[in-house]
Amino acid sequence: MITKSNIRTLLDLLGFFQDGNVYIKRYEDIGATLKVDVASEHIFYKESGITVGRETTSNFSEPENFVVLECVDRLLSKGYRTEHIELEPQWKLGHSSKSGYADIWIRTFGDGRIIGTDEDKDSLLIIECKKADEFQGAWNDTLEDGAQLFSYFQQEKSTNFLCLYTSDIVEGKVVPDYYLLNVQDNKKMLENEEDALSYDKASNNKQLYRVWHETYHCDYARIGLFEETVQPYHIGKDKYTVADLKAVSNETIKKKYSEFSNILRQHNVGAHENAFDKLVNLFLARWLPKKTILTISIFIGRVLHTTMISNCKTACNVFIEME
Repeated sequence: MITKSNIRTLLDLLGFFQDGNVYIKRYEDIGATLKVDVASEHIFYKESGITVGRETTSNFSEPENFVVLECVDRLLSKGYRTEHIELEPQWKLGHSSKSGYADIWIRTFGDGRIIGTDEDKDSLLIIECKKADEFQGAWNDTLEDGAQLFSYFQQEKSTNFLCLYTSDIVEGKVVPDYYLLNVQDNKKMLENEEDALSYDKASNNKQLYRVWHETYHCDYARIGLFEETVQPYHIGKDKYTVADLKAVSNETIKKKYSEFSNILRQHNVGAHENAFDKLVNLFLARWLPKKTILTISIFIGRVLHTTMISNCKTACNVFIEME
């Protein structure tokens, strides 16, 4: 976990250069500079041009603030402009007097404009940051009832994407991890399924969560925001390639086996481990020798971009091409 004790290590890894107790990084592509004073424990977001709703993430008081810092650095390095980034905007949650503060809000101007007024801005992305040891629990809460992300979503229903984000220092490298939710309605699918719930007609966070859960089957992605092939402001990926695959640890493999086993058990599939092994082996035996097929275009259940009928057609086409 990133803490005050290893903040200097984090800043070094992110490419900040040191001037006494102040660490500085310049983002030449967007003409911005971010400074961090490790003596006064202050992060100079406002001075960089970022809008700050309140100062609670501009200091070292909580480990989560370092995740916010790393995420902001990643956004700036990717090419997101400071005038489009807001930290901790305040919203009233539900009908209570309780206020909510999202960690990072990306708002842009329509028609490709770079500047404009607040009224001209469109909500592109809301990011909720969590320290590494709270990340999976926060995701489980999101799966259960929508949690914080959907409370923020209800405040800005025009938002296109929601993201639960974390990062940590692992073996001398900064390693990010996130869940990315595309919360735009699939118009084509809704036309074919008249009874399906839509985000457009949902009026509160519970209804928005229900849409995500029932219509879009809790669809999410683990890439599509910060990868090299993803351009700033163009979030998400419709097609995945071999380059998107990455090696996983034995511990991760064990967790995936456990997840698939639970799914098979829930659907009364006997000898689930054996069934899963055979299923994976069949796909690997069919696909891996065909190295010319670089585009992985079948993601069953990717209802945000496809329908079940189109998934079947795609599967048929891929196997035809393999022959």
